[in-house]
Amino acid sequence: KKALDGLSDIKLYTPFIHIKKSDIVAEGARLCVPFQDTWSCYKGGTFHCGRCGTCVERREAFYLAEIQDPTTYEDPDFWKNAVANKERTA
Repeated sequence: KKALDGLSDIKLYTPFIHIKKSDIVAEGARLCVPFQDTWSCYKGGTFHCGRCGTCVERREAFYLAEIQDPTTYEDPDFWKNAVANKERTA
């Protein structure tokens, strides 16, 4: 804050920081977000990898929100085992 004192009044809004990713997907669907045009994958490429942390979270969020995921994944079913393994070790 001190670096900008007197120069600018910057405010950060983080409306989604304390809600589940599935709730974010549901809100995006309500607002007609073009999910097919969004990117989450940590890896570059033509398609989402389906195996990195963000791909797993994205697939699970769409599933829990009961919203059709328009994303093309190289490994579309990897998330199921990743989530199951996470739950077993928790």
